[in-house]
Amino acid sequence: MAHWEIPDDDWLKLTCDLRRQFKEPHHRRAGSVIVWSRVTEGDHLFSPLVRAEGTGARLPDATAIVGNLDNYSAAQRGGRTVLRDRLERYAEQIAARCDLNSPLLQADVVPSMST
Repeated sequence: MAHWEIPDDDWLKLTCDLRRQFKEPHHRRAGSVIVWSRVTEGDHLFSPLVRAEGTGARLPDATAIVGNLDNYSAAQRGGRTVLRDRLERYAEQIAARCDLNSPLLQADVVPSMST
């Protein structure tokens, strides 16, 4: 998970029926940080998309990513809420694969889009 980001294909599946704005890269980065922090049980501020490996310095777009996370956690309805719930289920599946030491690309880990 040290260099992990939600793969493009998985992101497209997670956002397939959501508005176009959710397909933009900054949403994918924020989603990746959410999933990373759930899977690793680590603070989102230490995500590889927020901190540089080795030095621990904040990356240039870290402030924008962290700011976007607040929008997801505060959402009560709409696309962000739907996506946040999907990301939670996705994180559970990724964590289960990590616990089993299974390759993340071995099978489809994108949860059902029923919500």
